Amino acid sequence: MNPKFLILLSILFIFYSCTPELPEKVQIAYDELPEAVDFNIHVKPILSDKCFACHGPDLAAQKAGLSLHTPDMAFIDLPNSPGKKAITRGNLRKSELFHRIISEDAEYKMPS
Repeated sequence: MNPKFLILLSILFIFYSCTPELPEKVQIAYDELPEAVDFNIHVKPILSDKCFACHGPDLAAQKAGLSLHTPDMAFIDLPNSPGKKAITRGNLRKSELFHRIISEDAEYKMPS
C-alpha cells in the first residue's frame, strides 16, 4: 500500500475518529501524524495525488458523482449509493472511503 495513501487514511482517522481495528501500516502512519491536521495542508495534497483524477473538481472526469476536492462534498450522500457517504463524520465504519482503501477486493478497492 502506498505510504502517502496510508497517511491520508490516518488523517481521516483524526478528523473522523472511531475505533475500528487498524492495519499495522495505518497505525504506524497514524502515530506519526502532527497534533493539528489541516485539510488544505495535510489531506488535500494526498487526495489530489490519489483521488482527483476520478473524484476531483473536473466534472467531465468525475466518476460515481463523487467529488473530494472540498470537505463539504466528501460528506454528502453518495449519488450512486443512497444512504452511504464517502466520509461519515465521527463514524469511520460507515465511511465508504475507509472500506475502499483497506479492501483486498480488486473490484472494490480504491484507488484502482
